[in-house]
Parts: sequence; C-alpha cells; structure tokens
Amino acid sequence: MNASCKRPRSNDQLPNDEVCLDQIEQAPHVPPISFKDMLQSSAIFEKPIGASSAAAMEEDQLVIQDGDFEVSESANCPSIRFSEQIKEKLYRPWRNSIIIKFVGRAQTYNFILARLKQQWQLKGPMQLIDLANDFFIVRFLLEEDLNHVLTGGPWVIAGQYLTTQK
Repeated sequence: MNASCKRPRSNDQLPNDEVCLDQIEQAPHVPPISFKDMLQSSAIFEKPIGASSAAAMEEDQLVIQDGDFEVSESANCPSIRFSEQIKEKLYRPWRNSIIIKFVGRAQTYNFILARLKQQWQLKGPMQLIDLANDFFIVRFLLEEDLNHVLTGGPWVIAGQYLTTQK
C-alpha cells in the first residue's frame, strides 16, 4: 500500500477501495484572522483585504508622530490635544453612527436589533453596539440609511419612544 493512500473507515465502500490523498484537491491557504482582529472590527464595515486595498489600508493606519499631539500639564490632570489629521482618522469609522436609547424600561439587545431591522427596513447592513446604561450605538454602512433613521422618526418600538443622537 502506498504511504499517501489510506483505506476509508466507513462500510459504505468496498474494503479494497483506496482514497489517495494526492488526488484530493487542497484548498488555497488563507491566513487565519486573529481573535483580536475579529473583536476590533466588523466584517461588513471593513474593506476587503487584497493587493488592491493595500494602499487604502496603509492610509487607514493610525501612526502618531511627535507633531501630531501636544501634551500639557494642568493642576488636576494632564491634557492631550491631537492634530486635525489624527482626529479625522479617529472619527472616520464612526461618521455614519448614531447613539440611541429607549425612553422607559430597558430592552434586550436581541429584541432591539430585531425590531430596529424590522421597523427601519434599511437598504444596507447595520451594526448595533451595546453600551452602558441602556445606550446603544448604531453604525450604518450607507449614509442614506443614517439619514432615513434621523429624519424618519419619531420611532416607537414596543410602546416606547426611541431617542436618537448624532
């Protein structure tokens, strides 16, 4: 018997049948995504990784140099001021986002997510991020969806008003 061939363990095939591992086409190797990268980003809001997006990824890298910030010491605490360029890079992912809160009792994450998708009927995907004290951030992929939510209210879900803030 050849070293690269093995016998199947199931009884579905005849005992003399062999499956050669050399004949099985191997899938192309894709580097695994780290757990940290999964937590820090959402796949629907990221640019595809590839040779064509290398320049875009390089542009989005947050590199802070000496001239990009100013540290000042006050009596109570230190203060750090960033340049407009750094502020723009920090704000960019949150440009199409709003903060929401229900007036009244708290609702669960899954309930809110389902009801918002049902009532808003967005054209693109959205991401709901749970914050403390029953606040949520909603990130939209499309600016059109953001404008629809901000101007289409008032929104009432389960008898409670939804407050929105840009």
